[in-house]
Amino acid sequence: SKISQPAGVNYVGNTDYDLAVVNGVLRFFFWGQTGGEGTSSRFDVFDGATRLSAGSGRNIYPQTDGVRVAWQQSPVGGTADGSFTLMVQPLSGGGASAVSTAATRFMLRDGVLAWIEKTGASQTLKASTGGAANTLSSQSSASLLGVAGGHVVFSERGKVYTWKASSGQQTLKIDTVPAQTLTTPSGLIFSLGNQVYRTALD
Repeated sequence: SKISQPAGVNYVGNTDYDLAVVNGVLRFFFWGQTGGEGTSSRFDVFDGATRLSAGSGRNIYPQTDGVRVAWQQSPVGGTADGSFTLMVQPLSGGGASAVSTAATRFMLRDGVLAWIEKTGASQTLKASTGGAANTLSSQSSASLLGVAGGHVVFSERGKVYTWKASSGQQTLKIDTVPAQTLTTPSGLIFSLGNQVYRTALD
């Protein structure tokens, strides 16, 4: 089935969109230009034909896990340091709310939302399942690698860790940071040298 471009959208974004099947219904989340021109363009996030954002800024790059949808919101033209407000909205109804006003990266999968947040000259890695945010790392070297299966995979000080949302347990998985990683619900796949390995998330 063709998903028609909503009225008022001049063009749709061709990257960083997402979808989920909820109760047998396809929910397709994307962003489109809704006004302005060039670097003064305004963008909004849509759930099919339904506009989710307020129509006054730069709302882009939605992600969904079938329960919530999250996206980047910033002023028209973006911010000087690349940070953004991280917006989240439940698919069951209700409006959007901001979980961070200084995020630089986020991932939403399998009930877990994780993001990097600027805190002055440093940064913090946080995660949430819908309630209060949990701080996973306050190290400036922390990097968000993946989210899947109720886990967050991140690196810190040259090592790779997993954090399990249901227990809050943090586990050291790799003593070095691989060149490439792929996080799936069944495990973490990574490469070291010319070898590829797999390890469980727990």
